[in-house]
Amino acid sequence: MIPIIRVQDLEAYPSFASTWAYITSSLLEADGSGKAANETRARARGRGRSWEGIGRGRGRGWYGSGPAPAPGEGGGARQGEQDRRRGDGQHEETREGESDGSGSESGDGGEEGRRATDAQEEDRDGESDDTRGPHSHAVRDGEENWSLPSSSAGLEELLLAVRARRMRDGILREILSEVAYLDEDEGVEEGSRSEKSSRIPVPAPVGTRLEYDQDNTNTDAGDESVKAASSATHGQGKGGLSVRLPTRLRDLALIISAYLDAAAGLDGRSESGEDEDLLSEDIDLFRASISNIAEVVSLRAIASESSLSALSQLASERDVDSHLGLSSLFSSLRVQVEKLNALRTNALPSSLARLASTLHSLLTLQRTLLHLQLRYLETSKHGVLSRYNGARVAFLSTVAQTMALKTQVLVLEAWMKLDMSPETEEKRALARARSQQMEKEEREINERIKTLEGVVGEYEALDPGGRGAAGGEIMAKLGRRYGEIEAEMETVKRDIDMLERKPRT
Repeated sequence: MIPIIRVQDLEAYPSFASTWAYITSSLLEADGSGKAANETRARARGRGRSWEGIGRGRGRGWYGSGPAPAPGEGGGARQGEQDRRRGDGQHEETREGESDGSGSESGDGGEEGRRATDAQEEDRDGESDDTRGPHSHAVRDGEENWSLPSSSAGLEELLLAVRARRMRDGILREILSEVAYLDEDEGVEEGSRSEKSSRIPVPAPVGTRLEYDQDNTNTDAGDESVKAASSATHGQGKGGLSVRLPTRLRDLALIISAYLDAAAGLDGRSESGEDEDLLSEDIDLFRASISNIAEVVSLRAIASESSLSALSQLASERDVDSHLGLSSLFSSLRVQVEKLNALRTNALPSSLARLASTLHSLLTLQRTLLHLQLRYLETSKHGVLSRYNGARVAFLSTVAQTMALKTQVLVLEAWMKLDMSPETEEKRALARARSQQMEKEEREINERIKTLEGVVGEYEALDPGGRGAAGGEIMAKLGRRYGEIEAEMETVKRDIDMLERKPRT
């Protein structure tokens, strides 16, 4: 099933679109995948069955399909009717109508004939009447000539001949369409058909830029051999000069190539006759110039055959190399297998015995280690003594925590009793009274300081320098007063210290 390609993709790649159109139109039409080709094949199959029935009937002496008529029942009239229908061009209706009756009479020979006819109808060329089946039918001067196949020609040979003829005609049509695109000056193909889209691999001609590029890009030994083969044969005529078609013959080759492709697709229907009438002048000119065209086509075919031969030779060399590699691999594998057998019979048993003894020793050591670990765990962690020691430690830890909590409770009770006792209350009251007295004395001292500051201000206002009798007397008074104040301050400090020491005791 051919996938559907979107129109946007085809528009984005014009070169691929042209190639895709060629594949979906020409190649599939030639392959018989189209509806028209299938219908044509079905009608041809009906005609082949009709020919088989008629041929076997003539072998018995009658001209019709179905059972042979009895003597005097009008066999000649039936033959005349069939001849009249074939003469009027109504072969398809007659042969399709008679195909049902000819099946029971043909037998094994009819089945073989139908198979040969089906294989024959796949050939779309239709260029000669001798390729139409095992029974060729020709009408000459109103007489029908039938020729049955010889007994020596089997079905396999017939199919092989039909396929070979079909392949030959297809190759010739392809080469004819390609030689028309050979440039007259360069010798390279141009136009809608290129060597990449060609169905026949053809190397580049000698002395062209295409061959020069191939020489620069291909450096392998296989490519060099292919180029040598192609350079020796492609595009060379007599005297070593390249032979190419002139412009008028190239156009003629294009027209004839298109006509042959269309004729192969029409499969001998009435349209091909109309086209032949329209192209009669071109066909006559083509036949007149057939020698020049045949020379170019033959050179092109020789070049293609040479390149294919070189490629097949490379493939055969690679096959030989692969066979040599397989033989060397087989010998190396055989040596390895012998070594493996020797190891299996000699080294493996002794190694297994040593491995078993080593494993036994390892398991014994592991058992001893596990026994020692169990004893250690029993004595240190999971035994009776270890469990007793753990319980004793937990008990003592609990007792210590209880004693610590009890001590804290006793301390708090003693502080509470001391704080709530009458002596403490009296001391607190005495301390509050003394504190109030000290605050009172502090206020008095501050007032005295302010008074002294006022007196000093007055003194400085009277005698800034402090000289004279008045100044000396005032200074004496101030000194005495300052001494008294200092004495009182010392007394207050002693009282404060005494009061502060009493609560501590």
